[in-house]
Amino acid sequence: MTRYSNWHATIQWLYDEHFDTLYRKAFHALFEKNKAADIVQEVFTRLLEKERPKMDRTEATKYMYTSFRNLLIDHIRRDTKFKQRDIENINPAKVSSSAHQEEDLVRMRSQEKKLPLPDADASIFRLAHIEKLSDQQIADKLQLKINVVRYSLVKSRKALEKILIKKHGYTREETKALLSRKKG
Repeated sequence: MTRYSNWHATIQWLYDEHFDTLYRKAFHALFEKNKAADIVQEVFTRLLEKERPKMDRTEATKYMYTSFRNLLIDHIRRDTKFKQRDIENINPAKVSSSAHQEEDLVRMRSQEKKLPLPDADASIFRLAHIEKLSDQQIADKLQLKINVVRYSLVKSRKALEKILIKKHGYTREETKALLSRKKG
C-alpha cells in the first residue's frame, strides 16, 4: 500500500468509528443540525487535505479530536462575535415615566431589525410586547403549548434584562418595569 492509500484508509476508519460521536458533540454544543454537520465535515476535509502518513490510528484519532475541538471553539467564538455586534448596535432608550415605558420598549425594539434572541423567542417576544397579544393568543397563533410561550417569555426577559443592565446602564427595577406586561 502507498502512503496515500494508508492515510485515506485511516481517515475512512476515523469516519466510520467517530462520525456519529463528533456529530452528537457538535449538535450538543450548537443545537443546530446543519452547523454541527458542517463542522464535522470540515474536520474530515482538513484531515484529507493534510496528509500525515506516519500517524497510527491512535495518533490520528487524537489529532482529529483536537481539530474538531478547535473548529468548534472557533465557530462558537465567531458566532458570539456576531451576536455581540447585534447587541452593541442596540440604541439605548432612556427610561421615562411608567406610562411611557412600554412605548419606549416598542420603539426601541421596532427600530432594531433583529432582537438579540433566538428566532423563536424573538417572535414570541414581539407578539407579546409589540402586538400585545396574551399568552394564550400567542400559543394559539403559533400552535404551541402555553407553557412553552411562558417559558420563552421568561428566557427572553432575562436575556434582555442582562443586556439593558450591562450595556445601557439600566437598574434592575427599571428593566423589570420596562419588560413587564399584563399577564395573559
